[in-house]
Amino acid sequence: MNKKEYTNLLATKAIAEEVHYKTEVKAITDNAEMAIGTIYMYFKNKEEILDYYLSHNILG
Repeated sequence: MNKKEYTNLLATKAIAEEVHYKTEVKAITDNAEMAIGTIYMYFKNKEEILDYYLSHNILG
């Protein structure tokens, strides 16, 4: 990965974190059509959801 790609990756991560910070877990579960309690069976908190998203969609 060159410096330009790395910089883009960091910018994308920062933007995703900012958007994620403002997103409520309820909105995530509504979008996924699942109960809010169900998501906590898989993730401890919103930060874990972001980490999973980043590692599987951006970093993956």
